[in-house]
Amino acid sequence: WRLAKLARAGLPVPAGFCLTTSATEAWNDDTRAALIEAYLRMGGGSVAVRSSAPGEDGEDASYAGIFCSVLGVEGEQALVSAVEQCVASLHAPLANQYRENLGVATAPAMAVLILRMVQARTAGIAYTCAPMDPSHRNIHVNTVWGLAEPLASGRVEGDGFVISRTGKLLQRNLVDKSFQLTTAGEQALPESMRMAASLNAEEAKKVAGLAIRAEKFFGRPQDVEFAFDHDQ
Repeated sequence: WRLAKLARAGLPVPAGFCLTTSATEAWNDDTRAALIEAYLRMGGGSVAVRSSAPGEDGEDASYAGIFCSVLGVEGEQALVSAVEQCVASLHAPLANQYRENLGVATAPAMAVLILRMVQARTAGIAYTCAPMDPSHRNIHVNTVWGLAEPLASGRVEGDGFVISRTGKLLQRNLVDKSFQLTTAGEQALPESMRMAASLNAEEAKKVAGLAIRAEKFFGRPQDVEFAFDHDQ
């Protein structure tokens, strides 16, 4: 729903569709057929299959890295299997433990996003209201080479950039990045890339500008995932 709104507002959102909570709860041959039909209608090919439970990320909870997402999925049977993995992750031990810690008695329903896979050169997350920023004014951008899953799941730290709302790069912190994740799996990075900035200053400013647009559109602070391929 949010991605559809951003797409209609003119922000660069990958093509895709949503398998709704009612569809996953009524999982049967008809919903599998509808899933495959929608996948073929968008041209098939490589997609990201992403868990999207209502309320999984908000002011009171963040399930990043807990629910399953499957990247680089290609083919009808692989797509069905990936969707079933996402739905099953609702009841994984880590998810159950997290809900117990929050005092949540029951698991939410699970929607699943199927999005055109971005062949990411670099990717990351932008925060318009970062918890570690006392002013809550600057845009914080964290990036890694390749796909952002290792960063989103907390497995790696990533490079950090701080950009003012006027578009000025205020701070840059580079870290040692030993590998990148691609659709073919984890790949060791050459020495020349390990300490190199995974985002240049102009790209960081562009990301900050898009995050601010999303914040203004929704009327509240946002954290936004992004990826750069070789063109955009």
